Amino acid sequence: MNPLRTFVLGSLLTASMATAAFAQTPVDSSATPVVPDTTLAPTPVPTPVPVVTPPVTPVAAPIVPTASSVEPTRPRLVTPRAEATVRAELGTAQQQLSGAANEVLEARRRGVQAKATVEIKKKEIDAINARIKAAKQAKNEAEKSSLEADRKRFETQKDFFERAQDAEEGNADALEANRLMLDATVRADNAELQLIARQNGEDGAAMRAEMQFLEAQKTLNEAKEKAANKAQTFA
Repeated sequence: MNPLRTFVLGSLLTASMATAAFAQTPVDSSATPVVPDTTLAPTPVPTPVPVVTPPVTPVAAPIVPTASSVEPTRPRLVTPRAEATVRAELGTAQQQLSGAANEVLEARRRGVQAKATVEIKKKEIDAINARIKAAKQAKNEAEKSSLEADRKRFETQKDFFERAQDAEEGNADALEANRLMLDATVRADNAELQLIARQNGEDGAAMRAEMQFLEAQKTLNEAKEKAANKAQTFA
């Protein structure tokens, strides 16, 4: 037999026998079945959403007043006048005050002179009365009549100087009251200028200036009242 043909036939026979043997092999039920992989894939971690914080409205810090604060931190007790008005009044009061004391002294001097003249007239009258008495005793009617006329004249002069004395003393009192009023005006105006300078400053200084001004104003009002009463009495 041809050797090539023999090899082919042998190969085919071997393949047929292997196929038949595989078909007759029993299936092993104890074998572990192949289970498909059902394991879930890991859940992806979600990306965190950024938290948006709402903007915070800034709160203004409270204003703390300082010594240079323009606005007062408390109600003011006094509203001063314009500085120019106060200074004009102050200048006038100072000018009048400089001569007021001399006017008072002059009025008092005239009052003292009138009083001295009254005393002189009283003595003259006393002397004439003594002479009149002597003329009566001497029964000198002409001398007595002349002396009585002199006495009447001296009494008239005495009455005049007594009224002059009262007038000068009243005038001196009125002038003194006016002088005190002018002095009080100067003090009140100076206190008001201090108030104007300190009204927008530190509260303590402003309050002291207010109190000083109010006290000066009270003194001025009292002086004005006294001056008005003295002027009315003198008139």
